Amino acid sequence: MRFRAWPGAIAGSVEIRNIGASRSFKADSLSVARHVSTGGTLNGARTDSEVDLGEFEKWDEYGWSDAIPFYISTLDLEYSDVGNDFRNQHAEVLSTYANSSPLPSERYPMSIDKVQLPKSPNKLVAPDGEVLRRRRTTLVPDRTPLHLNDLAEILSEATKRLVAFRTPSLASDPLNAMVNFGPSLDVYCAVYEVTGLEAGIYRYDLRDSSLILLSRGNFREEMRIALVGQPAPITAAVTVLYVSEIHRHQWRYRHARALRGLWIDGAKVVNHLLWSLSRRDITPHMSPAVNDSLTCEIMGLDPDLDNEVVYTVSFGGPKRSGAA
Repeated sequence: MRFRAWPGAIAGSVEIRNIGASRSFKADSLSVARHVSTGGTLNGARTDSEVDLGEFEKWDEYGWSDAIPFYISTLDLEYSDVGNDFRNQHAEVLSTYANSSPLPSERYPMSIDKVQLPKSPNKLVAPDGEVLRRRRTTLVPDRTPLHLNDLAEILSEATKRLVAFRTPSLASDPLNAMVNFGPSLDVYCAVYEVTGLEAGIYRYDLRDSSLILLSRGNFREEMRIALVGQPAPITAAVTVLYVSEIHRHQWRYRHARALRGLWIDGAKVVNHLLWSLSRRDITPHMSPAVNDSLTCEIMGLDPDLDNEVVYTVSFGGPKRSGAA
């Protein structure tokens, strides 16, 4: 069998001809690759569509070449929830998942060093338009004082929806696995200088709005290195980290676009923190750029593929009225 491009063809197109026979047909090369990757015949690759593989040249430039065969192999997979009866189909698929392995839930470290955060009503409420107008980011946060009460209110506001979707009924029932909001994301805090709170690494407990102390000490320099040299930890009072326990995400989403869904989850969850900061005229530094293994070590997590640091937000305290 011989392949060749023909005059006037779109980039990435081929002509397929059986050697010794006069018959030939034309196909776009993506169709050929898809049929070969799934064990189909090349005759079945015949198509009138004009699919250009030129975009894959960018994949090579970015160093993604090894991912191309996997991506192509997923294009012809059939999804389970086809048709209109998707609710029953979801229940059937999730039941199958649950029969193979239980729905994973969040796990908290055992620690006697736990700080119960003060509970106070969220008094600062501004119209959404005003909050959006004031929203800014910076490379170097202001070194303004942050008090424990402020941090408690910020974390409470930022995690309200996370808490709402971590109820026991949702967390324990695999048939509700798709009723979620950031289901794999856990919240960590690197506290550098918060009045009323010891410096150290903490895990935020969504169950009772408390901070679990994981490691004592000021980790400004370690976090600066973990954030690939970004200077935000040097002036910030705290860095909030959103970490995905990958197994919890993978259990729910078993398809090629699952990673994209994780980034979307992260954006939705982080957005609530950014709104809370904007209401207080706090300008944070935000970045997904981290050294994953080093950051996991700082958080007390195994530096393997079980956890992924999705996003970090570093900030100081609010500008008090009358302050310069």
